[in-house]
Amino acid sequence: RQRQMCIRDRANNDNLASALSATTILLTALGFARKVERPASFAFCVGLLWGLGVLSKASLLVLGIPVGFLALKLARDSGRNRVMDFIALGFLSVAGMLSTAGWWFVRNIVLYGDPLGWQLVLRANALRTAPLGWGDLLWLARGLYRSWWLAWIGISLPNWLYFLLGLIPAAAVLGWIRVRPMGSRPVFWWIMALYVAGVIAGLVKWTATVLGTDQARLLYPALPVFSLFGAAGLRSLGKGVLKGVASALFLLALVSPWLFIRPVHVPPPYIPVRGEAAPLAEFGEAIALQEFESEPGPRR
Repeated sequence: RQRQMCIRDRANNDNLASALSATTILLTALGFARKVERPASFAFCVGLLWGLGVLSKASLLVLGIPVGFLALKLARDSGRNRVMDFIALGFLSVAGMLSTAGWWFVRNIVLYGDPLGWQLVLRANALRTAPLGWGDLLWLARGLYRSWWLAWIGISLPNWLYFLLGLIPAAAVLGWIRVRPMGSRPVFWWIMALYVAGVIAGLVKWTATVLGTDQARLLYPALPVFSLFGAAGLRSLGKGVLKGVASALFLLALVSPWLFIRPVHVPPPYIPVRGEAAPLAEFGEAIALQEFESEPGPRR
């Protein structure tokens, strides 16, 4: 009988949360960029996506910032009673969110006594016992930066490559300082900045509560907005700069699985079992001890 070890992929909620966050922000941007013919239906549909995002990751409650400002913009465009329209559109957005995520809040209240199941979350994580200090924030910043650029469970890039990659956000910041490429809708950029600030504030609060939060995946809900700010800053330095950076990152994404990931997570070689002898011991359904060798040694 032959046995082979199976390596199972691990699934988490970060990719889904990022996709739903990006879709919600895209609809919000479209709502700011053009006049919406049916604002009530639009607000409700955005709320539905917001609720799906909350189901994928509770921290996406912070999407309420751009969704709320979208309701304000739609109410302003209506040209009627703006205050009442804002209240109505905000209610529809929240109603859409509760249509998809409301059952989860009720379930948490019934099972754990609070809408987010916070006590269960705290029991499932290692809690921080000391106040958050500057050293902790520096540790957090370093971990976020390295894991943003592919550092995770044994995988890491060369130090010189981390340095070169750090020039990308530095160049984007320089572009914003020089040009401030907000276009004709600066309010939208300020709202996106407020959303990013909300995501970062939530991460800092989470870091003050539990250990092991130096993971860039916790910033993925703001990944689309980081990309927008970065692309706008780089483009302000010239279209060639943005194209060059995008091409370089695309090439890095192509070679990284082979140069940096596979050497660390290459599957072990398959060793066929010789003969049909019964195993000496079995450990579940995936591992079996067929034979062993021992060498004589000193008695203890």
